[in-house]
Amino acid sequence: LIHGGRSTETEAPYAILTDRDETCGFFYAYEWPCRWIFSSSQFMRNGIPILSLLAHVAEVETDLPPGGEMIFPKAVLGFFRGNETAGMNLLRKHVISHVRRVRSETDRFLPVFYNHWFGHGNQFDEELLKEEARVYAELGCEYFVVDTGWHKDGFRAGIGNWEIEDRAKFPHGMAAFSEYVRSRGMKFGTWLEPEFAMGDSDWVERHPDWFYTAPGRRDFVNH
Repeated sequence: LIHGGRSTETEAPYAILTDRDETCGFFYAYEWPCRWIFSSSQFMRNGIPILSLLAHVAEVETDLPPGGEMIFPKAVLGFFRGNETAGMNLLRKHVISHVRRVRSETDRFLPVFYNHWFGHGNQFDEELLKEEARVYAELGCEYFVVDTGWHKDGFRAGIGNWEIEDRAKFPHGMAAFSEYVRSRGMKFGTWLEPEFAMGDSDWVERHPDWFYTAPGRRDFVNH
């Protein structure tokens, strides 16, 4: 039994199985990330070994009204001849052709992007990121992403201050910095997490009707 995943990041879950000689096999997968559980078991039935596989969405705690609907990720089952690499290539082709909905040959490759968080966390400022933008533009980066921490009080204390920049980090403002990124030939991206906000944040204070209290936590969860 294996489980994990989040609906907004990390890998889309999949499994690839082959015969002992790797002459054929199959894969099963979800088409987009979610909370998931995969499990497998073996047993005998009438002297024949049976492999049982289970894949389902995990930790879904919600009530649907009569007639209500909920969208879950599609499950995909594919069969192939060859080894594990052949199965991986087939799954990749499926994602490109049917999940990403490639519109042209140039769309077949995911864009190259830089995200500041994984190198600097909360410890960054405008001058540091300008230098990073200069270097990554020269390397051919297509998107420059300022992840969390750009807002007042940083991460996590400042979640919900979505319209208040941290002026110590960005004395000229985020708009000016985004224009600098574009001037280097890259597209600009940033981060926010609208599904919840800290109780003393700007959004909660100005729009308390947008949120409800999360028991046992000091933040609030969006409706």
